[in-house]
Amino acid sequence: MSNLDDYNDLLKKVTAAKERAIRAAGAKDQLLQQLKKDFNCKTLEEGEEELRRLSKELATVQQKFETKFNEFESKWHGKI
Repeated sequence: MSNLDDYNDLLKKVTAAKERAIRAAGAKDQLLQQLKKDFNCKTLEEGEEELRRLSKELATVQQKFETKFNEFESKWHGKI
């Protein structure tokens, strides 16, 4: 291959990489907009904090449900 062929191949790779970077940036912006809309989080860090908060809340609700279900099952087992 000649230097011109090498240059053209490299140019194609650089152009493709730039296009991928532009698409990735657009996807990131779109996801951040969705995060703002759904959870009122302006940054990824705020989104991660909201995820931690919701995960803790879910664990608490699951534990309460399991406790109440076990109480119900103990009380009504064989009676229904």
